[in-house]
Amino acid sequence: MHDTGVITIEGLGEFQVVDVTKVGKCVLHQLDRDIPDDVEIAGRKVTGEVNKERRMQLMAHHTGTHVVFAACRKVLGPHIWQAGAKKTVDQAHLDITHYKSLTKAEELEIEN
Repeated sequence: MHDTGVITIEGLGEFQVVDVTKVGKCVLHQLDRDIPDDVEIAGRKVTGEVNKERRMQLMAHHTGTHVVFAACRKVLGPHIWQAGAKKTVDQAHLDITHYKSLTKAEELEIEN
């Protein structure tokens, strides 16, 4: 998940960042509205502010997946690998490789 926030362009005001995409080495920010084609941006002061609450929640979920993965390897063994992960503001999901379904006891040991 990408950060959101506000980009302020001198003389044009604030624009909400609604999407972020990386294309090669460029990071493209999609704003909540278009900048008119006849407006020159070069030379204007541009500042950005990240939505801190969203950033902190995404960071916590990212760290949480590392902690859960380490617990899985400790409980189940070194053959465990991360097969996928999804981290959103609301939840985090971790897929691991293992040769069988987890028992309830293994789940509780990982949680502890």
